[in-house]
Amino acid sequence: MDRYYSHSIFLPEINNELEIKNADYKARLTSVKNFGLWMWDQDRVVVPRQSEWFGAWDGQRNDVPLKQQKMYEEDWVGLKTLYESGRMFFYSGAGDHMYKEQYMMTNYLAPLLLDLTPMPSEY
Repeated sequence: MDRYYSHSIFLPEINNELEIKNADYKARLTSVKNFGLWMWDQDRVVVPRQSEWFGAWDGQRNDVPLKQQKMYEEDWVGLKTLYESGRMFFYSGAGDHMYKEQYMMTNYLAPLLLDLTPMPSEY
């Protein structure tokens, strides 16, 4: 985590991880109608892969799911608000990072964008 905070300028700020929280970040994110997240089963780009669903690793590289993190519990950017209001959707599927098949677009992305009934969330 020390390396993350010392080398990443953008993410700690936008994730509202700094001591002073920016209320605008939460307001903007919670203004969306639907928020879909996709995790690819064979992703070799994003580490840890679970961070595609806002998961993280602890100091021993054990998975820490989103709902077990302080940023979710305290709702720093509005993820808890989105989830509890039924507007946050977690999906996964085969392939490497950003691999898309037509069924993914038709069954998952299109309903979220067109404000139709989305597929049930996996998380």
